[in-house]
Amino acid sequence: MLAGFLLELSKKPYQVSISCCIPYELNKIKSRFPQINWLPYTQEAREACIKTCDVWLGLGGSPFQNSVSTWFIDHLAIEHSLALKFSKPMAFLGIGSQDDEAFANKDLIRIIDYSEFISTRDTYTYKNLLSKKLLSKKISLGADLGHLFLSKNLPRDAVKGRLSTILNSDYKQWPNLNSLVTSLDDLKASEQIWLIQESRKLPGSEQSLFESLPYEIKAKWKPIFAEQSASPLSTITSLWPTSEWTLTSRYHAAIVSFWGGSKPTILGLNKKLESLANEFGLEALPIDSPNKTVLKSLSGTKPIDRSILIDHTNRAKISVDNFCRTFGI
Repeated sequence: MLAGFLLELSKKPYQVSISCCIPYELNKIKSRFPQINWLPYTQEAREACIKTCDVWLGLGGSPFQNSVSTWFIDHLAIEHSLALKFSKPMAFLGIGSQDDEAFANKDLIRIIDYSEFISTRDTYTYKNLLSKKLLSKKISLGADLGHLFLSKNLPRDAVKGRLSTILNSDYKQWPNLNSLVTSLDDLKASEQIWLIQESRKLPGSEQSLFESLPYEIKAKWKPIFAEQSASPLSTITSLWPTSEWTLTSRYHAAIVSFWGGSKPTILGLNKKLESLANEFGLEALPIDSPNKTVLKSLSGTKPIDRSILIDHTNRAKISVDNFCRTFGI
C-alpha cells in the first residue's frame, strides 16, 4: 500500500515531506522506504509531527476493526485529539474494514466525521459510510493502493501443479486445521508451499499454525518466508512463489496471487477478506468450511481477469489524484 502510494506521489509536481511514527525497529523500514522520515512511536514524536504537518493521512489498512481488539481505534483517538489541538485536517486514503461492530463505535465515527477526505478500498466500507450519512460529498470509492505497486512490479507467473497456502486465524483457534491441510493432498499438487507472510511468531499466524501441525503433515510442505528484510519490496515481489492454486486468509497475499495469475480461494476470516472476495467476483468461504467445499473451490476457481485488476489500479490512481487535488499537492 505504501509503495503504491509513494510511486504515484512521485509523479506529482510538488515535493512532499512525509513523517511517520511506528512502534517497531526503525532501521529496516528506513532502508526500504528512505523517502519517509521514520520516527519512534512516542507521544512527543507524534505530537511534533502533527503540530508541523499540513495534513494528517491515514493510509491503507482497516481502521474499522473493533471485534478482535480496539488498538487501531485507540491509536486514532489520540491522533485525532492532536489534530484537534493543532487544528490540522485529517484524511483517510485506501481504507477498509474488518468487522461490522466498528461502524457503531462512536469514537471512530467522530474521527471519520472530522476528516476532510475519505477514500475506501472496497464497496462494503464505502456503502457503510454512506449509510451513516457522514460527509457523503467527501467519501469516494477507490481501491487498494497495493495495485499501483503490483501493476508495475509483477510477481512471478503461477507455476502449474504448485499449491500455496498463506493461512492466519487472527488469534482464534482452528480446530479443523489438520484435517483441512491433510485433505489438500487430494489436489495431487507436485509442490506444496507453506508461505509465511507474518515474520513474527504471533498466535494464529502462519508460523504458529505450521508448528502446530503433526510432523507427518509438516513434512509434505515447504515453508518459505515472503519477507526478506534486506531486500527491496520489488525483489520480494519478483521472488513471490506464485502457485497454480492459492488458499489464503491473508488480504494482501491474495492480491499478490491475483497479479501472478493464481487460482485463488479466500477463507473469509473477517469482513476485510469477504469484501476482497466480493470485489473480485469470488466467494469467501467460512474458515470452518467442509474440506470438500474448499477443494471444490480450489479446483473450480479461475485466475482473476487482468481487466479487473487494471480497473482496480485505475481506481487506486484516481483516489490518490483526488487526495492530492484536495490538499493542493
